[in-house]
Amino acid sequence: MNNLMPPFNRIFCVGRNYRNHTLELNNNIPEKPVIFMKPNTCIVTNEIQTIKAIDKAELHYEAELVLFINQEGYFEANDHIDSFVQGFTLGLDLTLRQLQRKLKEKGLPWEKSKAFDHSSPLGKMIQLKSCQEIEELEFECFVNNERRQHGNVRDMIFSFQEILEEISKFWKLLPGDLIYTGTPEGVGMLHSGDHIRVESEQTGAFEWILV
Repeated sequence: MNNLMPPFNRIFCVGRNYRNHTLELNNNIPEKPVIFMKPNTCIVTNEIQTIKAIDKAELHYEAELVLFINQEGYFEANDHIDSFVQGFTLGLDLTLRQLQRKLKEKGLPWEKSKAFDHSSPLGKMIQLKSCQEIEELEFECFVNNERRQHGNVRDMIFSFQEILEEISKFWKLLPGDLIYTGTPEGVGMLHSGDHIRVESEQTGAFEWILV
């Protein structure tokens, strides 16, 4: 298992990409990928192992497969995914859910509820030979050793290709970009001292403690 240790650039996140998760939050199924962004200052690596949330009021975990981009350019329909995606891992998209609801109700941007410091814990990046290796990747999220989420990439509403095409309509992909591809159902609240672990057979386990 070869680990990549690249400099990370922007973080693109795909919202509402698993049907059951979309429904559990009473959202509509999207017709196109829902994309939002975070700065790389949100990243907490597996080596740090602690998450310092600025506000623990209704802080929710969301486990996700994360793609690493290592090619500059705009992805088009006839492009090969493997020429852009060079690595993968698991991560968490932490969300201040109560704040997110309030912002959405007022029609305001989500950044405060999604892009705060330490909101993107990230496992070790694994070298990817072909995206076919992860098209049916299963992953799990545990809180205090209790399984809360179980997902399979094949259940994503939008494929890797559709995600890359949608991002490329607005932004040129750059080496070091990360794409958080969405979370399955089972998201829930975290509390101080909680131990969070995400794992899959392909990546191994990554874990953090909320402080």
